[in-house]
Amino acid sequence: MNQHQLTVTRGDSRTFDFSDLADADGLAYDFNGVTGIVFRVDGLFEKTISDFDIDESAGEVFVDVSPGDTEDAPDYRKAYPYEVELTMTGIGVVTARQGLFVVKPDLAAVD
Repeated sequence: MNQHQLTVTRGDSRTFDFSDLADADGLAYDFNGVTGIVFRVDGLFEKTISDFDIDESAGEVFVDVSPGDTEDAPDYRKAYPYEVELTMTGIGVVTARQGLFVVKPDLAAVD
């Protein structure tokens, strides 16, 4: 199982917690220096900083996936690569997380 796998049923709402983002040395990112965040699911959807719930002081980042984000997924289980990119003052763009975003079909699609 992919350590960074996210799973959602097509057409469902879901909130994902990215409050454990850390650099290659295992140090948590300082979100006070973050000027942009992108959550990208290749071939499906993309969310930017305005779509996130962020608590900079606690280093907590949550992204809400809405039903419309996955409505174009096929009628079978499919895994899409995803990434979380941070734009940080003085550093630039950093890919803070990569993994698989798995969309399972809803029962209506199986009929």
